[in-house]
Amino acid sequence: MFAGPYSGDRLPLDAASSTARDELRRISEEIAITSTAERDEAQRRFDRMQLPTLELDKAKTDLTALGAEYDAQIAAWYADDCAGHRPAEPTELMELENAVRRLTQDSTASRPSLEAARTALDEANVRFGRLHQQKQSAVYRAVVEAAVQHLHSRALPAMVASLQELAVAKTLAAELRRIGVSEPEALSAAHEIERNIFETRSSIAVRGNMTAATAFIAAIADDPMAELPVPQAEIVRLDPPVMRPLGIG
Repeated sequence: MFAGPYSGDRLPLDAASSTARDELRRISEEIAITSTAERDEAQRRFDRMQLPTLELDKAKTDLTALGAEYDAQIAAWYADDCAGHRPAEPTELMELENAVRRLTQDSTASRPSLEAARTALDEANVRFGRLHQQKQSAVYRAVVEAAVQHLHSRALPAMVASLQELAVAKTLAAELRRIGVSEPEALSAAHEIERNIFETRSSIAVRGNMTAATAFIAAIADDPMAELPVPQAEIVRLDPPVMRPLGIG
């Protein structure tokens, strides 16, 4: 059972000192409130201006298909020696011809506005993309800030506490070495303590939780104030290399 200096479910972060988080929040708000609305409005205007052209293309396609069908009926009528009445021109054919004529006028008239709308949409998309690049950069910087703050506020004190505990045994070994100048058995005892220190430090490995790290990076991209999760690490016992004891005499 290994106990650490951590407690609680989350590691609180000081938002006031987190400049990258502030920048990330500002960019996220600009994307959500300003840039997205601007791009959506530019897209709507472009779609409106493009509608006559799209409808014209469809009307031309329908007219071509219906015209070919009617031409085939006329050809078949002649092939049958003009038996019966000549096939009547479909009412829809005339309607499509009128639609093509009207939509051609509308498409021509809307072309300058369409080009302006296209330019505005392109510019809005560029700004939107630039903001997303800035956001991604801010995400990385915010993750660095969270890591640095964790190192300073959590990892460093834990390391100091660990080194303080090791120092107790190290000072005993050092004192025994001093005595060992005249007492060989004390020198052997010092070596035994040092061997145990080495084995203790070499017997444990800590493997970080990559899933938790991935989840935090994704979370902070959506919520700039996301909290760094409690360390979730796998503690593994190792078989440390064995130091040979120092012989006496």
